[in-house]
Amino acid sequence: MVISTESPLSISLRKATPEDAEAVAKLGAAVFATTYGHAVPPRHIQSYIEETYSVRAVTKDISNPQKDVFLATLDNGAVVGFSVLTRGSSSLEPCVSHLPDTAELQRLYIDTAFHRKGVGRRLASWVESEARAQGFRHLWLSVWEGNTTARKIYERFGYRKVGYCGFDVGGGIQRDRVMLKEL
Repeated sequence: MVISTESPLSISLRKATPEDAEAVAKLGAAVFATTYGHAVPPRHIQSYIEETYSVRAVTKDISNPQKDVFLATLDNGAVVGFSVLTRGSSSLEPCVSHLPDTAELQRLYIDTAFHRKGVGRRLASWVESEARAQGFRHLWLSVWEGNTTARKIYERFGYRKVGYCGFDVGGGIQRDRVMLKEL
């Protein structure tokens, strides 16, 4: 299903296929390095990127029946954003494990050239709609507490802080806020 948006940018939203893995891996690595690069040792960044944003790892995510990977693309097919709806991860997070019908919004990555153009909001809204359609009543996420901009965006999207968790970045543990939204 392709959803076109009404915007001067002409962004389309669609589910990823294995053929998209290289573009998603490239964008994921770039956004991750930009987000954490100033606060995490380069060896930790590189280790995490090699583990999480190799083409093989992204292909595995796209093919995982517990995940839906969604893309924001330009008319020429260029991937400018992606997000992952993950089922089954809630039992692993104590802050939300008690809630029924809960899925995770995992990663909402937008190419920095497309920040503040509504791409993230449209992608997040689509993920939320898909979660509702799949019968979920809650959506949770974790966001690095050092990423003030992302935290504020998620608050504007209706998420509220419910706790904290650790996030392993290549062997270095960062502190993330766990946020929740009722759908």
